[in-house]
Amino acid sequence: MKYKYKYTDKKIVIAGSNVEVSLYDGDVHAYDLHIPRTPRYKEPIPDDETEQQKAYRLEEERLKKINSRRRSMLHSKSSVIRLVNSNIWRYFKDDGKPYIPIFLTLTFADDIKDIKQANYIFAKFLKRLNYEVIGEKKGFLKYVAVIEFQDKNDRGVIHYHVVFFNLKFIWADTMASIWGEGFIKIKKIGKLKNIGTYITKYMSKNFEDARLDGKKRYFPSLGLYKPKVFLEQQQVNEIYKNLPKKYIIKERDYWSRYDQWVKVVEYVLPRERRVDNNLENFYDLP
Repeated sequence: MKYKYKYTDKKIVIAGSNVEVSLYDGDVHAYDLHIPRTPRYKEPIPDDETEQQKAYRLEEERLKKINSRRRSMLHSKSSVIRLVNSNIWRYFKDDGKPYIPIFLTLTFADDIKDIKQANYIFAKFLKRLNYEVIGEKKGFLKYVAVIEFQDKNDRGVIHYHVVFFNLKFIWADTMASIWGEGFIKIKKIGKLKNIGTYITKYMSKNFEDARLDGKKRYFPSLGLYKPKVFLEQQQVNEIYKNLPKKYIIKERDYWSRYDQWVKVVEYVLPRERRVDNNLENFYDLP
């Protein structure tokens, strides 16, 4: 079977007012690929394996698990940042004013360490909170939640960090009563340059935790705005040339899986210039 390969020397990801440009050293970033997965081949363990060979094999497997966990963590962290930035200030009240994003921490009073049990309790809390807001348990609220383990004194108790994008004002005592499982902490999110990155400093400390292997590291609500990815060469070049340098907030380099350096340039546009997946907003920037 033949495959059609397309290449680009740039990739642009738009998440609300945040724009991330990846500049590749040559036309190396391939896309529109359709390559079927092949079954993983696992080397059989020989019957005459020595203790030294066994120790080497086990260490190699351990390192592979760590690398796999780290890749999963980085992917999850990037997804959380982009989802948050795509949805911040996107929801409006009946009077036309935007909802102020709320950062909520939920802690269990009991030593709940079972992820399945904790997630069930968290899901029930969301239904009660929806009922408090709109009088129904259906999914009105828009949020991104991340699970974390509280390793203070080796307790390993689970707690949650949640960003709500369209939550009305609720008194702390009322919120604590709705949660009903322990303690809460509510924080308004101020005027930050990159809210997604700021929040993940609090939300992603345990993304590499082995207890999360094979389990969800974060929980987005349904119907969230998704980040927009641009790869088509002509379109990417048109967007890139119209991005004013004065909105650059960060530049970094990393060594990619293509065995070469990639430069990443991050922009934050003024909120009134937010993209909303409409490229025309790029072309009239001052």
